[in-house]
Amino acid sequence: MEQNELSVIMQLAHNGNAEAQSQLGKIFFNGEGVPCDRQKAVEWWTKAEQQDDGAAQVYLSMCYKEGIVVQRDLDKAATLLRKAAENDVLEAQNELGMCYACGTGVEQDYAQAIEWWTRAADFGFEPAQFNLGVCYEQGNGVQQDLEQAVDWFRIAAEQGHALAQYRLGNYYEYGYGVEQDFQQAFAWYKQAATQGFADAQNSLGLCFAHGQGVGQDMAQAIACWRRSAQHGYPQAYHNLGVCYERGDGVEQDFHLAVQYYNKAVELGYLQSLCNLGNLYYKGQGVEQNFEKACELWQRAVDNGIKEAQRNLDLLNKKNDEQQKYNDVINAYLKAVNDGEDMNPHTYKMRIVPNDDNSEDN
Repeated sequence: MEQNELSVIMQLAHNGNAEAQSQLGKIFFNGEGVPCDRQKAVEWWTKAEQQDDGAAQVYLSMCYKEGIVVQRDLDKAATLLRKAAENDVLEAQNELGMCYACGTGVEQDYAQAIEWWTRAADFGFEPAQFNLGVCYEQGNGVQQDLEQAVDWFRIAAEQGHALAQYRLGNYYEYGYGVEQDFQQAFAWYKQAATQGFADAQNSLGLCFAHGQGVGQDMAQAIACWRRSAQHGYPQAYHNLGVCYERGDGVEQDFHLAVQYYNKAVELGYLQSLCNLGNLYYKGQGVEQNFEKACELWQRAVDNGIKEAQRNLDLLNKKNDEQQKYNDVINAYLKAVNDGEDMNPHTYKMRIVPNDDNSEDN
């Protein structure tokens, strides 16, 4: 910030101008042209709030909610938000709606939440429009109505709300509240992805990978997943792991597959446990380790991943068959050592009969 501009704001604030006091508080809070001093920020916001400045009320509410400089007090935070909301501060109306929806500092009341969100939404505040969409989607405070949800998501999306754009993409992809339309899904995912929304970047990659709403293009899919992974989205790491494991769109590299799967697990995407187990079982990208494979599959099973249970069942069946075979061989060798003269096949049939040599025959 220019020193001349800062000097003017300071002079106005010292002269009692509430707007300047609120602005000066923000300057001290963020350290814009001055050393960061949150104590001074709260002091200036308090002066402005005493003059019923809506912006200062929002800033102070944040401080009481988070316990910044002042003691944490959710009731006080909600009271300040109400003052700002009644002063027609759209952000405050939306946040007060969140307080009522979650019961933060006030008794939970979805009717009140919807009332405040509607007031902000009617003035074009996209987060409030999105929140109304969620209410109709989940039936919170209103009768569930996916078509109404779509309408609110669309209003917010058309104003550039990335999460609404992503949610609208979901609706078109799966046919929720609208006719299924992969091209529309792709278009909305693309808009959200362009804003750096990691979920949408991952979904856009899936569109390219499966050729849904766009021509199949693994190079584009991988580029989308890389961008999503840079934002820490766990499923994007998993998808990259699959590409490197299979050699889809990239040169096959089991070591990189292991790295991506490990990162996905670290970030909470537990489907990757199953894939990691497969690589340990086969010794691809890691030293072969059956015990480690079983451990990873069991972790996956404990988290509800059915594919891992199938792997464990197949391995147990294989181990049982191997044990039966070992028992046959050991019994045969013992018989030979004991001096018996027996045909190996006949002896095996005696221990493990075929269907046509069952006891019923």
